[in-house]
Amino acid sequence: MSFIYFIQTLQEFDFLRQALWINLITGIVTAPLGVLLVLRRMSLMGDALSHALLPGIAISYFFYGLSIPALTIGGFLTGALIIFFTAFAERHSPVKEDSNFAAFYLLSLSLGVLIISLKGNSTDLLHLLFGSPLLTSDESLKTALLVCVCVGLLFYRFQKFFLLEIFDPTYLKSRGLNSSFYQIFFLLLVVACLVVSFQTNGTLLAIGQLLLPGIISRFWAQRIPSIFIIAILISCLGSSLGLFLSFEFNWPLGPTTLLLWGLTYVISLLVHPTHGLLQQIFRKKHYDL
Repeated sequence: MSFIYFIQTLQEFDFLRQALWINLITGIVTAPLGVLLVLRRMSLMGDALSHALLPGIAISYFFYGLSIPALTIGGFLTGALIIFFTAFAERHSPVKEDSNFAAFYLLSLSLGVLIISLKGNSTDLLHLLFGSPLLTSDESLKTALLVCVCVGLLFYRFQKFFLLEIFDPTYLKSRGLNSSFYQIFFLLLVVACLVVSFQTNGTLLAIGQLLLPGIISRFWAQRIPSIFIIAILISCLGSSLGLFLSFEFNWPLGPTTLLLWGLTYVISLLVHPTHGLLQQIFRKKHYDL
C-alpha cells in the first residue's frame, strides 16, 4: 500500500516527480563518468571536487537565493577554478596533485559553509549540503536536462580520448595530443554533473551518484560498455528507491540514496561468485580441509 500511495503522491506533487526525473536524467550521464573516475583511481579527487563547489553555490545563494540556474553556474565556475588552480599548483610546487586537491577542498568547504551561515538559516544549509527534493522545480528540471544533454554529447564525442588517456597516454603523446588537456576536460564534465546532482543529493554527497554505481558495476562486468550499462541501471534504480524511502520514512534524500548504494556495494563485496569475501573464506576453508 505504501508504494501505491507513493505513486499517487508522485502524480499529485510536482516537486517529487521533478526530483525523480532529475535523478534519472543525471544517473544516465553521471554513471559512465563515475566509471572513468574509478578506472582513473581519482575517486577521492572527485570527492574533493564535490566539496569544492560549495563557495560558488554559497555566493550564488547569497545574491539570488535558491535560484537553480544561478546555483548551477556558481558551482560550475568554482569547480572549474579549483581544477585550474590545482593544475597550476601541481606544475609550480613540489606538492603532489592529491595534496593540492585536498588543500583547496578544505579551503572551499569552510568558505562555503561560512558564507551560507551568514546569509541563510540551518534549514537552507542542510538542503544545500545534504540535498532535498524541495530544491526541485520546473526550472531545476530544465537546467538538469540542458546540462546533462550537453555533458552526454561531449562525453560521447571524446570518450575514446578519455579512455586512451587512462589506458595508453603514451599513444596520445605519440599522436601529438596533450593528455593533460583531456584530463582537465574530463574533470570539467565531472564538475558539470556534480552541480546538477547537488539538487537532490547535496554538495557533500553529490559525488556518491557518480562513484558508487561505478564502483559496484566493476564487480559485475569487465568490458567497458557493460560496466557503463550496469552503472546506469544501478544509479537509476538506487535513486528511485532512495526517493521512495525518503518519502516513506521522512529521511533526508541524499544520505538515504547513498546508503542504498553503499549497502549494494557491501553485498557485492560479500557475495560476488568469484571475488566475494564469502567465496574466498569458503575456498580457504575447503583447502584447509
